[in-house]
Amino acid sequence: MPQSKTGSQKQKRHFTAVVGNKEQGLYNSYNPSSAARKAVSKLCAEDKKSKVEFYIRETTQDSNKKTYGPYLGYVKKLKEPIQLEGRVIKYSPVAKLSKNVGEEGKLSSKKLSSKLDGGAKRRSRKGSKKASKKGSKKTSKKSSKRSSRK
Repeated sequence: MPQSKTGSQKQKRHFTAVVGNKEQGLYNSYNPSSAARKAVSKLCAEDKKSKVEFYIRETTQDSNKKTYGPYLGYVKKLKEPIQLEGRVIKYSPVAKLSKNVGEEGKLSSKKLSSKLDGGAKRRSRKGSKKASKKGSKKTSKKSSKRSSRK
């Protein structure tokens, strides 16, 4: 994680919410769980009774762009509303890590990260090592035949 100029203070990181295969929103926070709560308040703003399944991907510069989740997010109603300057807060966002999303037929975190990264799968190098070993054996046989002829 990149550090600030002073070195001792943590910088806020940047995250996006991934719903389905689309990235939505940009959320700044110190950790992915607080970014997930911020995403829930935006994703459930219209329908307070809905539940949202999503992932959080880090988009901070010089980061590994890691995907966190899956999260299950919903908004719960507070028992007593909180009154602040000029507004009343009636709901609190909740974002919980959900381990069973992959079992329900949805994308598991490994499948999602491979789909979102869009990179090609790595090929094993076993074939290339075998080829190089075979090539070295052939050259050693040729060199031994040449030395035996002289």
